[in-house]
Amino acid sequence: IRTDGAKAFAESLKQNTGVRVMNMARNPIGAEGAKALAEASKINVSVSEIKLGYSHILNKEAKALSEALTTNDLQRNCIRTDGAKETLKTNHPATTTGVKDRMGDQQ
Repeated sequence: IRTDGAKAFAESLKQNTGVRVMNMARNPIGAEGAKALAEASKINVSVSEIKLGYSHILNKEAKALSEALTTNDLQRNCIRTDGAKETLKTNHPATTTGVKDRMGDQQ
């Protein structure tokens, strides 16, 4: 799945309230795909976790996902230390696992 596939999946996710956890790791959905999934997750509150390791996600999108979901697995994305810190400052009790900066330091 690439960016367009993630956007299409996000559109269907807005209507499908049966989904609780999604594993979309190792799909290069990029920033736009992650943004679409974050927006869909704000509408469909039954989704609590999307696994997006190795998905070419950046700082801004990681933060948006953390604001929308209670659990995120964002390991091995292009999230730098400042982005990891912002991601962990969300307003609800979220858990973000596997966030590393480009240098590989665990955050």
